[in-house]
Amino acid sequence: MVSFRFSGLAVLSTIALLASAAPAVVKPRSDVDPFPPGPWASIQEVGGDGGSAWQESKWDSGLVVMAIQVWDDGSRLRGIQLTYTDGSTSVVYGEPSGGNDRTLTLDVGGGELVTSLTLWGDGVGSRAGRVLIQTNKQQFNAGKDTSSQTGYPADVGGGIITGAFGRAGQDLDALGFLFLRAKITKISITDVVLSQALTTANFPPQVETLSQTPFFNSQTTNVSWQFTNSITKSVTKTVTTSTAKTLGGSTEVDIQFGIDFIGTEENTLKQTFTYETTTTDTSATATQDTVTFSWNIGGTLAPGTGVNACARAASGSANNVGYNAQAIVYLSDGSQFTLPETGQYTFLVWSQSYAEALPYGQDCTTLVPQG
Repeated sequence: MVSFRFSGLAVLSTIALLASAAPAVVKPRSDVDPFPPGPWASIQEVGGDGGSAWQESKWDSGLVVMAIQVWDDGSRLRGIQLTYTDGSTSVVYGEPSGGNDRTLTLDVGGGELVTSLTLWGDGVGSRAGRVLIQTNKQQFNAGKDTSSQTGYPADVGGGIITGAFGRAGQDLDALGFLFLRAKITKISITDVVLSQALTTANFPPQVETLSQTPFFNSQTTNVSWQFTNSITKSVTKTVTTSTAKTLGGSTEVDIQFGIDFIGTEENTLKQTFTYETTTTDTSATATQDTVTFSWNIGGTLAPGTGVNACARAASGSANNVGYNAQAIVYLSDGSQFTLPETGQYTFLVWSQSYAEALPYGQDCTTLVPQG
């Protein structure tokens, strides 16, 4: 077969003929200009040269194909429509008629991948005749009986359909599919920007008394007091990602974004709290950890005096804060590409603990958080 370079891709076009006819004719698809650049497997179109050229893909928006609806009349393919992972649909290429209507629904988020795809012509070199798709979960077959014809297997790459192309008028004159050229190994979420500024005004700190113990000297001589303990609290982060959902639920995803919560002492009753972010935190999109607070303070009480020993910390939290970011998609062949990313960020973080001795009888909740 003859191949040529077009928009950085080797694009092949094949007209399917009867098995008893001459070998398939190969021609460039130079009438489709520009063909969308992307990380495709090698591209093959099967059918005739009638109708008008078309192409359909939303991969640069982070969307892949989750359903394919095909119409045929028993002798040729009449029409096709794609549904993307956001629920949007393409126009119908060709006509939604012919008496046979079949739909393949792919569980993309559940890890369903195409393992093979074969296309046939109509046997006279003028139309697309049949499509057979095998996945790791099901088989889809639409079109005519091609038992006496040659089928043309497509390069399915990593098994994810990102679009389709061909020629169409009142029928599907020709048909081909776009596949990612290799399997996805990892997705990294970078350049995260939250929809709300990360301030204590937007996400007010909640001060919690970890422990308090009153000490009073009722003796006639000085006595020592010691306030020592520790406590463990949960630290959580949950991130939803549109790219992980659309490109496969089993794909490893990490997010290069973290939130710290800092408390700075101003005086015995006040602390200033601030949020800080970091891009060096690379972790899974759902993490649950713990932080242990420990304290040890003490002193001497004169007769008839006392203190209320307090240990406190502040937490900062938010639920489902929107964000925009970039998703770097890594493929098994070593290549990568970047897509726009949106999602929601939920977190619970803590400041460091702070222990102090308040005047006897003064409650620990008098700590005043400052923005």
